Amino acid sequence: MLDYNIALDTVREFANVMLNEGRIVSCSKPGHLFAGQLNVNTHRVPKCTSIDPGVHGNNRELAGTGPHCQNLLFEIELLDMLGALSEVTGDSSYSSAADEHLGYVLSNCRHPKSGYILWGEHVGYNLVKAEMQIGGYKGWHEVKGLSIPWEKFWEINPESTRYEIEVAFQNHICDWETMAFNRHADMEGNPNTSIGPCSLACSGGMYISGWLFLYNKTGVQKFYDLTCKMNAFYKERTNPFTGLFPTSEDRPDELWYADVLGYAFLISKASGYLPDSDSLRDELTSEACEYTLNYCKAAYDAKADCFRDTLNVATGKPVIGVSGYCPEGADESTTAAYTRPSCLYAWKNPENSMTLVSTFTSLAGIYCNTKCDVLSTMDKVLELLDIPGLVSSDRSVISGDLAGVILGLVNVWKLSGMRENYLDLAASLVEYAIRKNYVNGLFTSGLLGSEDYYSIRTGSPALASAVLAYAIAAGNIDTTQPVIRNPWGVMPW
Repeated sequence: MLDYNIALDTVREFANVMLNEGRIVSCSKPGHLFAGQLNVNTHRVPKCTSIDPGVHGNNRELAGTGPHCQNLLFEIELLDMLGALSEVTGDSSYSSAADEHLGYVLSNCRHPKSGYILWGEHVGYNLVKAEMQIGGYKGWHEVKGLSIPWEKFWEINPESTRYEIEVAFQNHICDWETMAFNRHADMEGNPNTSIGPCSLACSGGMYISGWLFLYNKTGVQKFYDLTCKMNAFYKERTNPFTGLFPTSEDRPDELWYADVLGYAFLISKASGYLPDSDSLRDELTSEACEYTLNYCKAAYDAKADCFRDTLNVATGKPVIGVSGYCPEGADESTTAAYTRPSCLYAWKNPENSMTLVSTFTSLAGIYCNTKCDVLSTMDKVLELLDIPGLVSSDRSVISGDLAGVILGLVNVWKLSGMRENYLDLAASLVEYAIRKNYVNGLFTSGLLGSEDYYSIRTGSPALASAVLAYAIAAGNIDTTQPVIRNPWGVMPW
């Protein structure tokens, strides 16, 4: 098994590069911010030229995570890693840098009119110009289903944290009677009450986590009530036959992205903000388990020995080929997005795909939150992932996908006490990651064609967090271990 000191030394070298070369001084106000992308050969922000293009520089969908952008949504694991590394080493410079970065973002990287944090895939903060970057496409506020360390946000800036949860999140609601919402909102601060809903359940889970956090901190009843109403929205949409609900209103019979798992992960985590005596705590935990077990039952096809990609929520049967909800006259790219494969891939490159990595990472996170009986399903997913085959190959894997599986393996190993092989599998993936996705002191994107870049959107900092989590577990180090933040691995767009 890989010596944990090798993993620890690798992460520390990475952290030193980020502190010494991966931060730039804001042009407008004093403060050091971590770059969202770095060229691994020069340790500099990409120039956005044909020779040094960076990652998804011309991608309209991901304008907020372009080569010059800082974006808090994809930096959470970097902050986790730096905080944990300070605990391990006793060197406070790492956690201090993380706090400085977070403090600057929460205070200064916000929309001048709405006050919304500049995060999500569509909007970011341009470090080179020290201004908001929206791009020419959507420019929407969107916070997808990650487990946000609200406690740390509150410690650094409670006012900004409360504003984002109380104002920005509530402006996503389209119908206050039903709690139907759109995962996007106008960055100018206009509420969604005049537009049609198009939810993703993971976004609903994100709102619940924020509301319950504020209820925990403030005792304000409306945040508790909002949680109950949003949770009821999903219970009412759950099909009684399959126990599943659809991903969004424009596809009312279809579950994409295993969105049920993302929601289950987030509400089970959010339940921890409630006292043991509150019945809602048990209700959310129980529902998370039920959704998860229902998904596992429907998604795994024993005859084909695969997990299905897209499911009809009324029948539990797979949706294969072009979805019936593909817009009439759709262009080629839209039609491709609505064309659903028969089974989930084990590993897939490039990004923007739901894979078995997402299934495993979600299940691991749900298990850690609930102790739900999913270990046997996780074992099956691991069998299909074929980690020994992967590590003996020379293929590329996106860093966020490696991170998701490593974090899942390590956290479940530590909690369950029943899966000794999980730490061995994590060790093999960490060794593989250091060999394939680590260059000149930086974790790379792992994305084909973009291997020369460190990139937050493709999970470079998440991989650093995962490698440190392995080192802490394998070395039996008595300190805080990085947890699962992103249930998807690399998040679908």
